[in-house]
Amino acid sequence: MYYIAKAKNILFTLFCCCILLSNVAYAQDKSQTAPPPNLPSELFDNTPLTPTKIFDNLYCIGTKSVVAWALQTSDGIILIDSMWDNNDAQLIIDGMKKLGLNPQDLKYILISHGHGDHYGGAQYLKDKYNAKIFMSNTDFYYMNNTFDGANVSRSPKCTVDEFLTDGQQITLGDTTVTVVSTPGHSPGCVSFIFPLKTQGKTYMAAQW
Repeated sequence: MYYIAKAKNILFTLFCCCILLSNVAYAQDKSQTAPPPNLPSELFDNTPLTPTKIFDNLYCIGTKSVVAWALQTSDGIILIDSMWDNNDAQLIIDGMKKLGLNPQDLKYILISHGHGDHYGGAQYLKDKYNAKIFMSNTDFYYMNNTFDGANVSRSPKCTVDEFLTDGQQITLGDTTVTVVSTPGHSPGCVSFIFPLKTQGKTYMAAQW
């Protein structure tokens, strides 16, 4: 919370890592395999959403189940989360192209937490574009030792190039992302604070 309090002219925008509440209104795709017990069926609705430019430098790509965020910088793209699996990773690639982004510019993949619907596409993207993967050390352990719920075999475990720590700043080109430790949703969940640009102005946003 320190970084939020210190920022000036903040647009405090919460992009929920698990958008279950907003998905409840959607109908379940009956052709899909029944979800594991105790997990909402909407979490497994893979109906694609239209790739959308949210701010001048932020793009949303995903499905009714979960989304990824592409943050464009002067030196490449930072991807926040990577959805469920290799198929979703390809959906991210296709979505970037539809938005006029070049997937070859993907440099960093920031994983907010160790649930399969957020890390599952990361290794595919890393292997294809040589992007660096970032995740907290706590959730790297959690990811590799959890095999139920959202962490079933659908989601390939990923390697990690650098462990995220509270207060860490990750800079790519003209953009710096600040990491904030926010455990609870998972043991090592992190959130991100970064600049957004629109109509010639820059705001600060928090993604949780």
